[in-house]
Amino acid sequence: MKALNRLTVVIFTLCLIVFSVLAPVSIIITRDTYYINQFKKSGAYPESGNVTVRYINGNPSLSASFTKEQIEELVAHMTDYFGHKKDSYTYKMDNVLINGTLQNGVEIFSSEAASHMDDVRELFDTVRISTVICGIILAAGGLYMLRKKDSVRKEIYKWSLGTVIAFFATAVGFLLFCLIKTAAAGEVSSSAYFEQLWTYMHHLFFPFSADKFSGSFFNDTTTQLLSLQFFLNTVVTVFINIIALTAAWLLSAKLIFKR
Repeated sequence: MKALNRLTVVIFTLCLIVFSVLAPVSIIITRDTYYINQFKKSGAYPESGNVTVRYINGNPSLSASFTKEQIEELVAHMTDYFGHKKDSYTYKMDNVLINGTLQNGVEIFSSEAASHMDDVRELFDTVRISTVICGIILAAGGLYMLRKKDSVRKEIYKWSLGTVIAFFATAVGFLLFCLIKTAAAGEVSSSAYFEQLWTYMHHLFFPFSADKFSGSFFNDTTTQLLSLQFFLNTVVTVFINIIALTAAWLLSAKLIFKR
């Protein structure tokens, strides 16, 4: 019984941490307002006038000058695509100022971007399903611990705290590993570190698909809009969520189950 109680606590805590990562991601990927707010921070959303975006259709020689309304149109297309309201990521837009010339029927995203975003959407679908599964496990684990409160109370805080420490130690170890690899390559900068981190994260996202991994790296309208700053802000949002939920759980384990 003691082993089962400890295992339940460990699984519950791990699922809570995973849920705190997956839940916000599954929500924000289809929220126009999130993208717009992040674009405002990164300078990709013009409050007035236009914003210049390079690599239109993956072509380094093509730059577009987008209005606020056009950026909102592109955001709506992205969120509709991730929400399965659209089948294809490819998108054509009229009245686009390309290299100073107004053009119609402009292909905004490259074929490489469209192919990669198909893979990303599959990944996000997995995130949604995993979020639901984690929620079910959390509900079942929570009910078990409440019913077995008397026998669980002696184990819950210690094993919850141990699981949290082990998780964050692993995460820190991964970040340090990427930092060491970056330094070993002789490129000590935030962009080089993020590139190394991005590479290994894609190995985790697509562990058995070399073609999907290799297709993750390209320059395109997508990468110009979803910039480094966009992803760093998203990481901060998710990290705050992890800290808040794990802290709330540890406090609950300490106060409620220790009575």
